[in-house]
Amino acid sequence: MSLVDTGVVGQRSSLDLAALGPATNLCDSLLYGCAFLSIATTNLLASALANGDKRESQKVVSQALAIGLTFGTALSIAVFLFGTRMMLWSAGGNAAIAPIALKYSNIRMIGAPACLASMIAQAACLGSKDSVTPLFVVLACGAFNAVGDVFLVRTMGMGIRGAAIATSVSEVIGMGLLMRAVARMQGPRVYPFIAMPGRQDFWKFMTFAGPIFVTLLCKILFYSGMTVLVTGGGDTVMLAAHTCMLRIFFFFTTFGDSLSQAAQAFLPGMMASDRAAAAAHRKRVRAQADADTRGANLNFNGDAPSAQRRAPAQAPVSAGNLMIRKLLTLAAGIGVCMALSAGLVPLRLPHLFTNDALITDQMRRLVPVLSWSLLVHASVMGLEGILLAKRELSFLAKTYLVNAIMAVLRLAQFGSRLMVLKRQERASAAAIA
Repeated sequence: MSLVDTGVVGQRSSLDLAALGPATNLCDSLLYGCAFLSIATTNLLASALANGDKRESQKVVSQALAIGLTFGTALSIAVFLFGTRMMLWSAGGNAAIAPIALKYSNIRMIGAPACLASMIAQAACLGSKDSVTPLFVVLACGAFNAVGDVFLVRTMGMGIRGAAIATSVSEVIGMGLLMRAVARMQGPRVYPFIAMPGRQDFWKFMTFAGPIFVTLLCKILFYSGMTVLVTGGGDTVMLAAHTCMLRIFFFFTTFGDSLSQAAQAFLPGMMASDRAAAAAHRKRVRAQADADTRGANLNFNGDAPSAQRRAPAQAPVSAGNLMIRKLLTLAAGIGVCMALSAGLVPLRLPHLFTNDALITDQMRRLVPVLSWSLLVHASVMGLEGILLAKRELSFLAKTYLVNAIMAVLRLAQFGSRLMVLKRQERASAAAIA
């Protein structure tokens, strides 16, 4: 939805487009930081369904929804109370951009509880291997958001505030549709639809979700660091171009993200089947070995003719390993397609976001970085989903932590160079004056 906001707002005002960068950075970072709830929901629900535990499956979704609504409300309150300080940080101290951006974030974060509940309900559908319902809901909400953006931003002239209202209303509608779908999908209730977990259940949920939160936090630090760095430079054109390119990037990453969700939804059941098949195979091997031993003993004692030696039992083919190979092959193909498709947007269709020639020129310069990032993104997300399904949470968190430290150090290096250039520009301007 942020992509739609960017396109509609950019057609009206380059300044609003620039302000949308730190505004969406703040909102999306706060909401994305809670995506560990949906990831944990998909994984835990898929495991419960693989074990045939209906009560546990309803319990996972019920408690996740309660936690999500609570976290969303807390985020809304935090932005209302501390939004000015948070936005100044997100805007890199740019006092001209921050007040405009704050108009968007204050309205957008009203829908935070609905947004998190929608994420969890969507995760519940995916964990139940239902990808069709979330697809139709997302398309419907996206269409409503687009119509609302055009009406409020262009027709009513509300600018960046109109985009925030349209997005928030779309999130509430999406929450209602998805929660209704989840209630129908789960069938007769054996556990309340929304119930706060007890202390033990809460810590059990968070113990699983904690390492996932670390991985998300590392991503947020990098994406936010880029926006803060660009905003702090004070170049409105560069900030507007960065906003457009980041929205394009995030739109095309959804295709790679689906591989992670597919791995989390399907692999737990397949791995459970593999474990059962492996146990049955070991049982057959032991039975065959015992039979061969008894036959050899009878032949040695002369009590029976030599028994024919049977072929050893064949090990079962691992459905999980086949799924992993298919996922990684698909990831490579998706990466190539997304890299090419995303690169064409700023090259051929920059007018979807803005008609400002300076901004579109900057967007075109960033195409190689955009395409390369998307080329590898799908494979990274596929591997991430596999590790989550296998519960390799500690390794995943450590990997992202090291990666984030290296990225932040690199951003700091760029930031220091930017400060030097700004001082040189000010010195040159003073000398000319």
